[in-house]
Amino acid sequence: MAKNRSDRELASVSSADNPYPRYIPKLDDVEPDVEAILIKAGVPEHQLKDHITSVRERGWDIHPFPCIGRFNFLDLSIVNLPVYPEALERVKKGQRMLDLGCCEFDGAPASNLYGSDLRPDFIELGYELFLDKHKFGATFVLADVFDPNSDLKQLDGTIDIIHAASFFHLFDRDTQIKLAKRVIALLKPQKDSLLFGRQVGKVEAGETPANSQPGRLLFRHNVETWAELWKQIGRETGTEWQVDSELIPTWTSGLVKERLEAEGIRQHRFTIRRL
Repeated sequence: MAKNRSDRELASVSSADNPYPRYIPKLDDVEPDVEAILIKAGVPEHQLKDHITSVRERGWDIHPFPCIGRFNFLDLSIVNLPVYPEALERVKKGQRMLDLGCCEFDGAPASNLYGSDLRPDFIELGYELFLDKHKFGATFVLADVFDPNSDLKQLDGTIDIIHAASFFHLFDRDTQIKLAKRVIALLKPQKDSLLFGRQVGKVEAGETPANSQPGRLLFRHNVETWAELWKQIGRETGTEWQVDSELIPTWTSGLVKERLEAEGIRQHRFTIRRL
């Protein structure tokens, strides 16, 4: 455990090499929407912060993703995405949605929801966070999205909508193309099949080092490069896509937000619709 404490301490310190701490030791506030969901799930109000922090600690031990260390997994920004009302209504009417990251989708029948993750531990932690393992009826598929022969193959050509938050930005541009082609294979080959979500974007698009994985490069998009990527994907797959996206202020706050904004980092929201 000494090593784990040391890792947490190092990740929580701001420095020239680590200007954006990946780990926040203490959860100061719980957003009202998150609080309402967890209380409804059965978490006592006076135990909310302890419950969330306990789940976060186990998640960090599985893999120290910044979104875990900073409590970003509590972000319910899906409801603020421009296409969310349409996606919600379509799922309520019986269409199938796959979440490559697993989120809350309010009022939608769970039987129409699918989620996928590479690590079973994270799926279990999701159940633990919301106390709903024996209540939530969505289908979870343990699979590597890049493996065409994984269990996700059973969903090929059957999904109407895919939600991907904080996912594409984890990879370099070539890998993003492979991911997009896999997404196309999962979606129904018809008009209005939909991919939507958000990711880290940058005013001046380009490659950037992965802070948590030295030696790896990630590609941060702006509106223009994201549209160019999907034009290339369309040419290579014989498909056509309408790409709507925007760069907006990041979802962080305080000094971290100021530093990110100064470097041109933005939240990149997107809706990609098959024509």
